[in-house]
Amino acid sequence: MFRPEIKVLDCSIRDGGLINQWQFTDEFVRETYRALCEAGLDYIESG
Repeated sequence: MFRPEIKVLDCSIRDGGLINQWQFTDEFVRETYRALCEAGLDYIESG
């Protein structure tokens, strides 16, 4: 059941950066962003 009042926030880049000191390639971040958009997430926190 779709409930528009519920929003989904992803923190994969922010939280993952705690492990690797945010040493992500630009391409990795772009591809992660694209995948999350395709998945229909409402918000993405990148840090």
